[in-house]
Amino acid sequence: LVIRPLIAMDKEDIINIAEQIGSAVFAQHMIEYCGVISKKPTVSAALKSLEEIELEMGDGWFNDAIDSMNNIAVSDIIQNANDNPQVELVQTVDKQTIIDIRAIKQPLAQADLHIPFHQLNQQFSALPQDKEYLLYCDKGVMSQLHAAYLHEQGFSNVKVYRPAH
Repeated sequence: LVIRPLIAMDKEDIINIAEQIGSAVFAQHMIEYCGVISKKPTVSAALKSLEEIELEMGDGWFNDAIDSMNNIAVSDIIQNANDNPQVELVQTVDKQTIIDIRAIKQPLAQADLHIPFHQLNQQFSALPQDKEYLLYCDKGVMSQLHAAYLHEQGFSNVKVYRPAH
C-alpha cells in the first residue's frame, strides 16, 4: 500500500508543486503532524466508529473553521508569525534554559539542551518545571507552534528565543 497526501498525484508531483509555491522549505525536515503531537494516532479506523464520531461532532465545527479562516501567502508565513507571536518572544537570555528544537545534529552553541521538535512534547514534562525554558529554531515558527502547544497543555514556563541579529 502506498499512501499519498493527495490521491490523484504521486510524491514527485507534490514535491514539485511545493517547490513552485514556496512551501517545500517548511516540509523538508518535518515529520507528520500526528507523529509530533499524538502519542497513539489512529491509522486504521472502523467506518462505524468514524460515523458515530462525525455524527457527535455535527457541522458547527466546520462552519466555525471556515468563518475563522485566514488566508496568507506562504512567503509571508515567517514574517507573520514573528509579527504576531502566540507566545512571548525573548531576545536576551537571563537565567532561562535554551532548548534548541531543530532536527539537526549540531545544536545552537548557546543552547543548554537539544530536544528535536518531534520529541519535545513527550519529553518536556520530564524537565524540572521550576525553570523557565526558551525554545529556539531558525525562523521562529516551529518554536512558536510548540511553545503555544505547551501553553495549552498547562506549561506556562515556556517562551520563544529570538536572538537579536
